Amino acid sequence: MNDFDKILDLLACNSLVLSEIQSDNKKLIELLEEYLCIKKDSVLLTEGERKLQMWLSTTKNKIISNTYRIPEKLQDSFKKKCSEEGYSTQEGIARLVQSYVDGTFIIKDSSPE
Repeated sequence: MNDFDKILDLLACNSLVLSEIQSDNKKLIELLEEYLCIKKDSVLLTEGERKLQMWLSTTKNKIISNTYRIPEKLQDSFKKKCSEEGYSTQEGIARLVQSYVDGTFIIKDSSPE
């Protein structure tokens, strides 16, 4: 068996293992989502369950990473408020963007005309 055949065998084995892992992960995510839906209907989620819910929402969808520049004082205030309300900064930003997209948060120019 030459090196090329060995590489092809390795790739085939890795592809099989990766597809099995992907299938197992999909089942795991479905079970976790089902658990959180049942739990959410009955009582408030714990901090760990909220983090898990955020992780699930970010893993289920493609994540985009961008850099937005805002004043440091504003960022510090935002991080503090998120922390006080029990959210990570990432979750705070995701919730802010989602509420804007849903139309429950409106950005308007507040400068006098």
